[in-house]
Amino acid sequence: MKLECDDPTKVAGSSTSSLVGALRLQRGLSVETLANLCHMSASDVACLEDGSLSPSAKQVHDLAQALSVSPSVILGLSTPGH
Repeated sequence: MKLECDDPTKVAGSSTSSLVGALRLQRGLSVETLANLCHMSASDVACLEDGSLSPSAKQVHDLAQALSVSPSVILGLSTPGH
């Protein structure tokens, strides 16, 4: 998917995988650290980021909390701060 913007966190409708990875990197978190914050395995976080796993409702909530954004941001329905 080609984004008009170089920052996928600023594009509503971006995929969950690109958003989670971008938000994680913006916050300086490793895959392992985000996984620990979300009570997930590092491999599950990596699979979410590469798009091979879709997040459950609980994972969306946990990711949003760990990344300090609303669940709608994780789902690509809004951008951070909106």
